[in-house]
Amino acid sequence: MIDDESLQMYVEESREHLEDIENDLLAIEEAGENIDEELVNKVFRAAHSIKGGAGFLGLTQIKELAHKIENVLDMIRNRQLLPTPDIVSVLLSSFDRLSELIENISESNEMDIAEHVDALVKITTAKPPLEEKNKEMEERKTEGRKSVDETVLSVEQDLISTNADDLKQKLQATLVNNPSLLILDLSKVEHVDSIGIGLIIATFNTLKRQDGTLKLINLNSNLLNLLKTMRLDRHIEMEGTI
Repeated sequence: MIDDESLQMYVEESREHLEDIENDLLAIEEAGENIDEELVNKVFRAAHSIKGGAGFLGLTQIKELAHKIENVLDMIRNRQLLPTPDIVSVLLSSFDRLSELIENISESNEMDIAEHVDALVKITTAKPPLEEKNKEMEERKTEGRKSVDETVLSVEQDLISTNADDLKQKLQATLVNNPSLLILDLSKVEHVDSIGIGLIIATFNTLKRQDGTLKLINLNSNLLNLLKTMRLDRHIEMEGTI
């Protein structure tokens, strides 16, 4: 059986751990995404110490509540959770209840903590806000790319050196918009030389750096065979004339 002196020592130590909790949690909330790991660790250690002592003394409700608080703080310090106002509010309320249990130590095992435990568990089992944020950013990025998903450029001249400057300007003007998919319609191209091939390769490389894709369509059989002979079809999607 635990004597009254041990319980009193535990109460006094717990009070010390809880002394600055409110200010620390509000500072953590204010920092937001710029998580102060040292400060979060300080609050975590307070909950951990209270839990450890409660386990030794057989204070089951205090141990359970401190453990659930600890879980939320662990996710924050590991950057799995953002310390949003709602989350910090639950932590503040839970620490207040923890303080009430400690101040009524002899009756603490009969005191209700269900509301606070449920709120804490809901936080740790929900999809982490940081994950949701990253998902939202990725979706926005995808939507942004969809707006320029397919850019079709019809090449009106042969891909040869005498037309190179004009073709280069048209391609550069198109690439400025960072298309996710650039389709070059080569239905009117009958001849190609090394300069023209170079323009195709340069366009492919630029798109690759921009996470884009190049596709060639309506190639005549001679041009298609030439590009395949050069093995460009391994990197660039191509479609011949029907």
